[in-house]
Amino acid sequence: MAVDVVQEIKLRTDLVELISVYVPLRRSGRTHKGLCPFHAEKTPSFHVDGERGFFRCYGCGVGGDCFTFLQQKEGLAFNEAGEMLARRLGLEWVRRGDTAEKRSERERLYDMMALAQRFFRERLKDAPVAQKYLERRGLAPETVEAFGLGYAPPGYQALLGWLKGQKIAPEEAEAADLILRGEHGLRDRFVDRLMFPIFDLEGRPVAFGGRALQADAIPKYLNSRELPIFHKGRTLYGLHVAKQEIPKSGFAVAVEGYMDVIALHQAGIVNAVASLGTAITEQHVGVLRRYSDELVFCYDGDSAGMRAATKNSSLFEAAGCNVRVARLPEGDDPDTFVQKHGADAFRSLLTQAEPLLDYQLNTLRAGYDLTDETKRLGFVREAARIVAQSSSSLTRQAYAAKLERTLEMMVDEWYPGQPDQAQRARLALNQEVRRLLRSDGGAPAGGGHPTNGRVMGRGPTTSGPRVQPPAPVRSGQGAEERYVLRAALSEDRWADRVSEQLTVAHFSDSNLVGVAAKLLSEEGDAAGSAPQRADAVKADPELAGVVSELLMDEAPLNDEGLDRCLEGLERAWKRSRKLELWRAYNAGEFLPEDPRREELRRLSAELEGRQRREA
Repeated sequence: MAVDVVQEIKLRTDLVELISVYVPLRRSGRTHKGLCPFHAEKTPSFHVDGERGFFRCYGCGVGGDCFTFLQQKEGLAFNEAGEMLARRLGLEWVRRGDTAEKRSERERLYDMMALAQRFFRERLKDAPVAQKYLERRGLAPETVEAFGLGYAPPGYQALLGWLKGQKIAPEEAEAADLILRGEHGLRDRFVDRLMFPIFDLEGRPVAFGGRALQADAIPKYLNSRELPIFHKGRTLYGLHVAKQEIPKSGFAVAVEGYMDVIALHQAGIVNAVASLGTAITEQHVGVLRRYSDELVFCYDGDSAGMRAATKNSSLFEAAGCNVRVARLPEGDDPDTFVQKHGADAFRSLLTQAEPLLDYQLNTLRAGYDLTDETKRLGFVREAARIVAQSSSSLTRQAYAAKLERTLEMMVDEWYPGQPDQAQRARLALNQEVRRLLRSDGGAPAGGGHPTNGRVMGRGPTTSGPRVQPPAPVRSGQGAEERYVLRAALSEDRWADRVSEQLTVAHFSDSNLVGVAAKLLSEEGDAAGSAPQRADAVKADPELAGVVSELLMDEAPLNDEGLDRCLEGLERAWKRSRKLELWRAYNAGEFLPEDPRREELRRLSAELEGRQRREA
């Protein structure tokens, strides 16, 4: 993006007018002030200087320009905020690597989706079957209007014919996945279905979901395929509305269906969103973390979505997202529950939501007949596997201790009046838990060491460094490596930061090492500034596939995320280096004056100090 366009947007944007949409402002001398939209306060400490184009809250410290405000308030990436501001001013915003053809294609798709939504909404007025269905589901007219629901009529060419009347070429409608081309020619994709428009963060329709109204119709739900303006793995249904409420409530509620989201919003629970026929992905989590790092799942416990969420629990932890699970009564979903019991009862469910690890362990326990002695060891092993998924050593330690306490209580129930047998079983089970939770180097998850602090191996045991073998590199490292490379290839200032703080040794993903090597090397053909090396990476035909994959990822990038990933990669490298030194020491490779001794002591002290601080 050319600097002059950014500057023009800053100069031409009326910041007072922009912010007044979100919070009332009143003039106070040369500036305006009001209650801060970013934190709760009773006395105004939020000031807007329209002449100089910046704002600042003297209560919470947030401040910046028009870009910063939209990024903070709407949860947008810089490019997204730029596009929104440019549209307000009638300017053209060009993304890095974008072309006129790509921009034109996206604009045509936005126009097509808006036309299709208009058609479906108009047809709903003349569709008594669809209207009766909505009445039966308890949706008020204002809710139907707010979510833009519509109806795709029967006939196979109803939308096609209408679009022709709007001077839209069939090829354009086909490109937008509204029309299909088959052996019988062109036909509507959506026929006799209740239509749910899917909106982007700005409230623009980008795709559709259609629910069949005939009981025997297959499939029950039909969704648009992915398009340049629509990606299922990044889009959350209802987020264009929920994004205002999630920061206020402090958490997002993830449900599974369109109707669940709509019913909850109608009941006043406006922080609910849903994925679109997929499990919650890492990209979904990245989008949600713009608004809150708290997520509550409210899925059917036997659903594929809940199984995927529990299976991929480390994904949420690696992204820094705290996940809880609200349990629904058997046979209920959020829609039916809120209709039967009301919004307050549903809010009570949310307050009782349990941490994801607790949910996993409790669900596992309910699935085993622990009165059967042959099943107990299987339960212990599976429970330990669940705890070991956590990338946090502190979490593993806490849950290992919790699991041991649970087993102690259970053993007393299994062997009433038999203290000796109960003690033997308790010791055996706890020993198995510790064995299963040992780290890569042989240390138990609880932090003990099998040699009572002595370093094993052929090296000296009296004067050597007393260190614990480090835990394996955490599962989020691959995502962090991708993030920093995407950032470095996207903006010059980020290329400089990545080059200053990382080396090739920080990268473990074999698919990314080639990019990292050329970006971070300062020798031979790759010499020059970091931005120049980034340009060389993008021009290298041998790296084209990996670079293209990285740059096509439109997940948001920002300074905070880059800081977090750089810190994570540095910490992972130090753990890896510590493990390497520890193994060399135990193999007897250190000489008496070996400088690696001091390096190992320093890394051990640094990592252990950090762990204590985080505790």
